[in-house]
Amino acid sequence: MLAAVCGGIAVGIIASLAFAYSQRSLRPLRVTATVEPVEDAVKVLEAIPQFFVLVSALDVVERASTQAYSFGLVRDDRLVRPEFIQLVARVRDTGEVLSRPLSIKRSTLKNQSDTRLMVYAAPLSGGRVLVLFEDNTEKLKLEETRRDFVANVSHELKTPVGAISLLVE
Repeated sequence: MLAAVCGGIAVGIIASLAFAYSQRSLRPLRVTATVEPVEDAVKVLEAIPQFFVLVSALDVVERASTQAYSFGLVRDDRLVRPEFIQLVARVRDTGEVLSRPLSIKRSTLKNQSDTRLMVYAAPLSGGRVLVLFEDNTEKLKLEETRRDFVANVSHELKTPVGAISLLVE
């Protein structure tokens, strides 16, 4: 008996919440406060997992992630890597979203390998360009290691199988 009463109360609460929700969704939305579009965009940029650089129409870096500075892409509010400067110029010329893989050196040491980035650039209003990039160095190294491993295992298995097949013949 008690379980039936508790079940009835739970169903009643759920039904009243569903009714209130459906009534609220039927009302037109009212915007009471205005949000600055720049601040809104900055919040979005900080939330995405990729690193970013926001370049103004005058080629001044308005915002950049800390990784953009650590990779040596931005210095003194300017893009310093020629690959990125050319990409931003091309996006402005064509007005299209471009993506391309880039390899950059982060050090002058002889044994230092290149950092491999996937770069996306998109035009924004006011002549701005948004550049998103991600470091794919570890992912590509892992893929190369996997490919080498499969090739080595394949070679190591072919040799004994070939010898056994010759003996069987």
